[in-house]
Amino acid sequence: MNQYIDKQEMMQVFFSCTMKDPQGIYLDLSANFDLVEYTNKLIETIESRVAKIERDFCIEFVRSLNTEVANALEEKRGNL
Repeated sequence: MNQYIDKQEMMQVFFSCTMKDPQGIYLDLSANFDLVEYTNKLIETIESRVAKIERDFCIEFVRSLNTEVANALEEKRGNL
């Protein structure tokens, strides 16, 4: 499980969806579909993107104050 949402909340979110978007991606729910696994993988993907965005923002902010420190921070942290 992850730290952001529990199994019951995952199910509530899923069942709150109207499933009426003609552009949506729909699954045959009789297939093997694990809502918990899907939600956890989705959260992992979102976490890594948010972390990269926050890191880039932080480096740019530091760069506006001190270029040398920003360069050192960027070098030390490497690419995400």
